[in-house]
Amino acid sequence: SKIIKSRLDGRIMNRDLNGARGIYLRALVDTPWLRENLDLCIC
Repeated sequence: SKIIKSRLDGRIMNRDLNGARGIYLRALVDTPWLRENLDLCIC
C-alpha cells in the first residue's frame, strides 16, 4: 500500500490507516448521542 506524508510536520502514515482513522473520527462526531449530550456544533 501507499504512504502519505504530512506537509506540516513531515510525519509518514500508511494511506489505508489514515483512511480508517478518518472514518473512525467521522463516526465519532456523527454519533447522535454525542451531539445531543455534549452540545457539539457541527457546521
